[in-house]
Amino acid sequence: MAARDESGEARPSVAAYFADLDKHATPFLTALGQVVVAAAALENNLQLELARLLKEEEPEIGSEKLDKRLAELRTLTAGKLLGRLRERGLPEDLQRRIDDAVDRRNQLVHHLYEDPVLLRAVMRNEPPDDAIGQLQGLALDCAGLSVELQMFALAKIEDAFGGPKQELLDAVLSLDPEQIADPAERNLLEAAQALKAGADWSGGTDPTRWDHRITVDWMGEQIETLADLLRPGLRAVCIGINPSPVSVEAGHYYQGRIGRRFWQRLRQAGVINDAGTGREDDAAFISGIGFTDIVKRPTPRAEAISAAEFDYGREALAERLRRYKPSVLIFAFKKPAVVLFGRFDGCGFRPDLELSGAQVFVMPGPYERKDRVAAGLEALRDLLFHLERART
Repeated sequence: MAARDESGEARPSVAAYFADLDKHATPFLTALGQVVVAAAALENNLQLELARLLKEEEPEIGSEKLDKRLAELRTLTAGKLLGRLRERGLPEDLQRRIDDAVDRRNQLVHHLYEDPVLLRAVMRNEPPDDAIGQLQGLALDCAGLSVELQMFALAKIEDAFGGPKQELLDAVLSLDPEQIADPAERNLLEAAQALKAGADWSGGTDPTRWDHRITVDWMGEQIETLADLLRPGLRAVCIGINPSPVSVEAGHYYQGRIGRRFWQRLRQAGVINDAGTGREDDAAFISGIGFTDIVKRPTPRAEAISAAEFDYGREALAERLRRYKPSVLIFAFKKPAVVLFGRFDGCGFRPDLELSGAQVFVMPGPYERKDRVAAGLEALRDLLFHLERART
């Protein structure tokens, strides 16, 4: 419905304004929005750590004085916040990397049209893959630094809490989001719980060492596998047969030779952008693409999977999909789709197939002809583009 200005004239709604954006502009603006959100989160974490230090430095500070100090913090730029933290002993390496991320954010905000990569993306009607990759890289760095800053603070919070920080983490992550009245706080808790479910923090404060290895019970046997990267609001979920040992060892999805071809094709289709070898699933998850498998037990070849495992995995997968309700299922290869639906001809978008309310897209085979691959990837790009417009 159109809004009206002071003169009473109808003016287009925000939704109508964006309705004419083409399929290249939408992912670019989405990536730009991811930077804004991640950079704001990083700045909020700088404020939070300074607030904690203020309370630590002045334990008897009154609430009125503390409110004034906190109000002052909210007026400071990220650079000034960082400067105050530096004076209070923030590790030099962490400070340097946050400083770099803030500089890149400022460069983006104040000098967007001076960056040749971003300028080409804005001016040309073509897939802005390089620009989106650059934006998503900055968003990932800001998000990782936010968590790293929290991990640095946790060691000091541990002393104030009077117990191991793992107990504090467990206490927070065990909260029921439905019991949190504030929507923003509820969303933060749900995001933290999704991150904990899908990432192993054994790398400590080094985000490049985080991975998705997890030990689970699979049909009565404890196995090391990859965690499901699933959460509410996903636009698509990629489904494989089972993780390869190479991928489990790396801690990230599709790291084998043929698996890496899958990433290449998703980039060609404009579904994801390059976030550095080995971290593609992280970038994809941020942009709304999830990952899971029918069978969680890793094997070098699918032939090693028993019929009983497929039956067990089918039921568990259907339950996960009913819970998270993605719009589209992307089958990395045809075989997992055949396992679920039986034999069928061809690949691409399959309007005749459906699972737990989601539409089905089957990726072209790894050795398919180039023209058929190109046509299939164009169909995937169009499917996701039209679904995204329908959601907005």
